[in-house]
Amino acid sequence: MNNIVSKQLLTRLCLGLSLWIGGASLAPSVQASEFAACKTQVPKSYSGNRDEVLRQGDRCHQEGQLEIAQKWYRLGKKSFTAQGNDALISDPIYEPEELSNKGKVFWKNYEQYKDQTLVSSGAFIPLYLLIKSDPGFVPGYLALAQLYEMAPDWCTQKAYAPICKGNPRTKGEVLELATAQFPDDPELTQAMIDAYVEERKYLDASIAARQFSLFFPDYPGSEQFSGLSDKYMKRYRRGLKTNSIASSVVGCSLSLLVDGQLSGCGIALMLAKGESSFGSQLASDRRKKGDELQDEVTLRYIKDISDKLTPLMGREDFEYEYHVVKDDSMNAFVYPGGKIFVTTGLILKTKSEAELAGVLAHEISHAVFSHGYQRMAEFSLSAGINTVLPVGGLLEIANLSHSRSREKQADILGTRVLASAGYAADGLRNFMQTLNEAEGKSNSPGWLKTHPDSERRVRYLEELILRSGYNQFG
Repeated sequence: MNNIVSKQLLTRLCLGLSLWIGGASLAPSVQASEFAACKTQVPKSYSGNRDEVLRQGDRCHQEGQLEIAQKWYRLGKKSFTAQGNDALISDPIYEPEELSNKGKVFWKNYEQYKDQTLVSSGAFIPLYLLIKSDPGFVPGYLALAQLYEMAPDWCTQKAYAPICKGNPRTKGEVLELATAQFPDDPELTQAMIDAYVEERKYLDASIAARQFSLFFPDYPGSEQFSGLSDKYMKRYRRGLKTNSIASSVVGCSLSLLVDGQLSGCGIALMLAKGESSFGSQLASDRRKKGDELQDEVTLRYIKDISDKLTPLMGREDFEYEYHVVKDDSMNAFVYPGGKIFVTTGLILKTKSEAELAGVLAHEISHAVFSHGYQRMAEFSLSAGINTVLPVGGLLEIANLSHSRSREKQADILGTRVLASAGYAADGLRNFMQTLNEAEGKSNSPGWLKTHPDSERRVRYLEELILRSGYNQFG
């Protein structure tokens, strides 16, 4: 790794201590003036480097002079505006009178068939068309979910397979589509949880309930959803333990590691111990690569930022860990239970502390929502108890990209927490813009490989910030 590293990190740290990378101290090359205190006199215009303006805002923010910091951020950033007709966030519709003309026809056609004893294509087809023409009509999703509850095997029938093509095929798929668009609708969320419980998907039910309680802590029933989350997580872990013990009777090794490999039931046992324990095992295995930066200043910097975020995340059961990896790429990842890894490239190349905090908030949100834990559970279920996997392979699975819906969930919570912690709410958005600018280059940033579609996400985050009334300037 290059010993010549940007002064950006040291400037942002505002500390005269050393950052050690590859054994070389960087502090001697930095002048004392680089660590100037917050400049309270903010010019009306600035023709210099935009990044330096943002760093000056960071200095003021770190000193607690938030109003001055806002002025510097306003000087260095452009305001973004609503997207008009190209908006990516739909407003929910609950009354048929608010439907488009096409939508009204589709809803009327559905109502002609909804009370029939036998479910027919005459009921399904209008709803398929309706959720495409008027995707904001919440009763349409609930009606389609109810049809699938009455006829769960409808799409598996050969005669109806062509009709189902390109449409949600189960009750669960309908509700997942709806809750992804309208996570603030308690009726949709409860229906989603009930559907998961019916299918004995207790981990999914737990996560769905936790998402609602974290997204909307002020909702009157938020505590109820939090209680459901704990209830179904316990039920899921209890089931894992029962299945693993039963597997041992038929010859499945209960040893977690056999010649450097993990058995399928060994993975299940790790999952049964809970997120923090499972994440600690993964983090321990990852650290064996020996590429961590052992520098207290940098680690404290990352921890100080994260400590502003984690109290707002609602997972007091986590034991957070922070690790910095010597890697030029812009990347960060998290293991279950809040075990966070950040590359030196990310620290150095983000343009402001709010950008770095935005990435951390996003990754922590993945852990808070149990996304990595859920992915490992899905792998364990699909692989079976007789699967044998190298430990390195388990780490690769843990670092795979998430689905678009899970990325969206982490974007939403990460941005909300970022704003609540006093950072500029567009930190994650601006980092996405940085990735967007880097997209297509030969040395594409590491984070981009597992977080695609950055341009669309920039637009979505802009809409989210504007609609939520978050402060773009901290």
